[in-house]
Amino acid sequence: MPDTILEDEIFIPRNINWECDHIGQMLFDYCEKFIEPALKDGMYSLAVKWYLQMLDSLAAHYIQDEHWTYYDDLYFPDQAVSYIWEQFVPHIRMGKLTEKDLKALEDGLALIEQTEAYQNYGIPSGIPFKNLIGNVIPVFRK
Repeated sequence: MPDTILEDEIFIPRNINWECDHIGQMLFDYCEKFIEPALKDGMYSLAVKWYLQMLDSLAAHYIQDEHWTYYDDLYFPDQAVSYIWEQFVPHIRMGKLTEKDLKALEDGLALIEQTEAYQNYGIPSGIPFKNLIGNVIPVFRK
């Protein structure tokens, strides 16, 4: 399961380097291997589950492993999860996610919003945490 990959292969001490770019690249790879195919195949509940697991691991390890000490301006894992969020946007806009999946996503994001990483450091940034259902979903890159 992908959560094992997150905890046993990605968010491990040997992958921490300046700007955490190695972890960021591994998150992009995780997205390509799991989340993007799930979205493409219409397996939205899995995509939501894996994305929320990724955000949860990021928030936990940001604090636990003191990621804030490894960058000045650019934190690559945050860039990765923002990019991955943008893979969801077209599917949400086209109404492909069920109400149940949207609710799970919104509820999961509400939990992430309560983490120490978000409350004290604003990580993850670039993800709208509210009003996913029936509203214009912002995209942060063009």
